Amino acid sequence: MQFRALIVDNAAMKDFLNVCLGLSKFSKTCVLRLSSKSIYFIVSEEDSGPRQPLVWCELPVNFYFKEYNLVGVSKAHNEIYLELSTVLLARSCSVVKQDVKSFKLKLTNKGSPCLTLEMDLMAGEMMNRQCVHDIPVEVISRKYWESYEEPQFNDFHVCIAIP
Repeated sequence: MQFRALIVDNAAMKDFLNVCLGLSKFSKTCVLRLSSKSIYFIVSEEDSGPRQPLVWCELPVNFYFKEYNLVGVSKAHNEIYLELSTVLLARSCSVVKQDVKSFKLKLTNKGSPCLTLEMDLMAGEMMNRQCVHDIPVEVISRKYWESYEEPQFNDFHVCIAIP
């Protein structure tokens, strides 16, 4: 399994930060589903029955990322599911509030699986600094993926009448 993504657009970085901050308000942990077309953040209810998503957030790859490389568990199932701390993710992403040139996400193995966030900061005209955060993750086994299926919604119709 391999994952690497790069964000260079400041608006996309700020939007990604806002998503991470919002998720940290809902739950301490979330599932990050990486697929070839989208990244999903899934927050499930904590109960003993089948998992019901409390939050389902989909971020399209082509809008957020300039570079995006993913090699999943197999060719048939080209996805990766990771469980991680939303608090650590939000805290790590908060560096984006500064003047950031690029924001890189990578799946790394540093004794245990980690989601590594690398940010290139502008420190001056000729100087750059790099800030690196490693967030420990738990790789979710293929047999549990069906617990995180996309929810099915009815076709909603809304009529609003304003006098």
